Amino acid sequence: MRGIGGRRGVLLLGIWVLLGLMIPAPAAADRIVSYGVTVGGGASERIEAVVVPVQVELGLRLPELIDKPLSDASIRLEWTFKLWASAILGQENTAEGGLNPIGLRVAWDRGQRLVPFAEVGLGIMGTGLRNAKTGGAFQFDQTAGGGLQWFLDPRTAISLSYQYRHMSNSRIYDQNSGLDTHFALLGLHWFPRRFAK
Repeated sequence: MRGIGGRRGVLLLGIWVLLGLMIPAPAAADRIVSYGVTVGGGASERIEAVVVPVQVELGLRLPELIDKPLSDASIRLEWTFKLWASAILGQENTAEGGLNPIGLRVAWDRGQRLVPFAEVGLGIMGTGLRNAKTGGAFQFDQTAGGGLQWFLDPRTAISLSYQYRHMSNSRIYDQNSGLDTHFALLGLHWFPRRFAK
C-alpha cells in the first residue's frame, strides 16, 4: 500500500470533511451507529517490537441518500472516527498515537448474532520510533482490515479483527521508508439503534 501523496492526501481529506459538513444530517445523537473500545497486539515488518494499541471508536450514519438503500439491503455502512495510542515494546520502548477521522466500516447485518465487517481508514499520527527509518515523528497512516462482530444481545457486540496499517510521512522528510504493521484486535462495541430483525 503506497502512502497518500502530500497534496493529494490533503485534498482528499478536505473534500471528505467538506462533504460531511455540507450534506444535511439529523441531530447528532441520531447519527451515532456505534461506539466502542478496541485493544490488541501487533508486529511490524522491519522492527523487532510488539505494538499494543488501545482505540476509542465512534461510528456515524451516513446521509439518508446513502444509508437508506444500503440499510434496505442489510448493509450497515459507518463513517468511523478513531482516537488511539500504542505502547511499542522491543528494540525501542516508546509510544505512538493518532487520530483517524476518515474511515469507513461496512457490515452485512440482518440482525443475526455473527456479523462480518470490513473497514478502511486514513489519519495522522505521532511516533516515538527513531530507528525505523521513518524520517520523523509526524506520520500519516492508512489502515485496512476486517473481522467478525458477535452480538451478545441486539445492541452489544464483541469483535475480533485483523488490521493492516501502513505509516509513511508522504515525503515531508528526506527519509520515507514507511512501516507496515499487522494487528490482531479484540473490541467491545455498542449499537444504540440496532435491533435484531
